[in-house]
Amino acid sequence: MSNASGKRPATKKKVPTRAKDTPKEQTFDVAEIERLIDLFERKNITEIEVERGGTRVKLGKPGARETHGDTSPSSEHTLSGKAKPAADSPLSDPGLYPITSPLVGTFYRSSSPDAKPYVEEGDHVRKGQTIGMIEAMKLMNTIESDVDGTVVTTLVENGTSVEYGEPLILIRP
Repeated sequence: MSNASGKRPATKKKVPTRAKDTPKEQTFDVAEIERLIDLFERKNITEIEVERGGTRVKLGKPGARETHGDTSPSSEHTLSGKAKPAADSPLSDPGLYPITSPLVGTFYRSSSPDAKPYVEEGDHVRKGQTIGMIEAMKLMNTIESDVDGTVVTTLVENGTSVEYGEPLILIRP
């Protein structure tokens, strides 16, 4: 391709944008994440989320409950609508052992709606004995007692949604 003078027309060259011309996005390095974890553990924080440069780090403890619009410790209800335990509730008794939910799902006290519950208050249970079931993703998961003892109270009603780490049943070893 040439023009009337026989020379090729000048073409525009594209100049690549240099990396130093654009601001580098800041992300977390391993040392910063380790410091964040250390702070999380030392200050007894239940949940923290930090975002920088499109990278998000979220730390949470099992059983930590989010509050609805109020992050103060005096909040009385969680998002699930369940009240926090009072100081005189069975959860505050250090002699009781809580059987906690190992996963998120729906808790059932019996194998079917017309069957007797696996355990009732006052029943003696053995380690490994089934105390309930949790349905998660259409699969039924048996929940077993971790200790021998007597069932003091069932904290969750039949058919109730439960969170990971949520106490289900209290046992006196």
